Amino acid sequence: MYKFRRAAVVASMVGPMMVAATSCSAGSSGESTVEAKASATMSAIETTEADGVSVAVAEAAPGLTIEIAANAYTAPPDTYSDGRRGVTYHVDNEAASYTVIVEYYESGGKTASEVLESELGAFELQGASAGVTQSDVSVEGSEEAYRLDWTQSAEVPWSAEDDTEIDVQCSGVIFDGQDGYSYAVYVYAEVFDEASLAAVADVIDSIQVSQP
Repeated sequence: MYKFRRAAVVASMVGPMMVAATSCSAGSSGESTVEAKASATMSAIETTEADGVSVAVAEAAPGLTIEIAANAYTAPPDTYSDGRRGVTYHVDNEAASYTVIVEYYESGGKTASEVLESELGAFELQGASAGVTQSDVSVEGSEEAYRLDWTQSAEVPWSAEDDTEIDVQCSGVIFDGQDGYSYAVYVYAEVFDEASLAAVADVIDSIQVSQP
């Protein structure tokens, strides 16, 4: 069972709107548990080949696209009490294994700066602020964007069967979109898996914002 516990309480890991991926996450409020068997193959806008790997352009949220492995599968979308919506993608294959969580607020929800403040507050509450690095980042189509990076221990986020605890490199990109939307894209990969780390870096680089 995947446990996506976003922020606000908890345990076994530290991280962003993060207590996410099997516990890899920190940030806002609310908790959602999704059975792995409920997952489904991701739908894509288009698919291309890159270095022998099939890559899909996915509309991860209204007005937001990312590029991710075409064989990614998704958990059912989540809706939280504060109006936040989200979807999780898991990639688990020989070439690279990783998890991507995309969350967003519609117009009238929170701005990117407000989401960032919530996330940093969650890290502080868990006593993990010292391990979080904040940096500037550019997102195509967004005028305001922030990035958080941290490492934490967690059960393998992208596998429903493997409960081994590993060190996970986590990154969150939080940014404003158009028409009052705001988004957060969180990526998780094993610390020493260079291919997976490169794959999630490509996911971050691929983020594009347009009209919702």
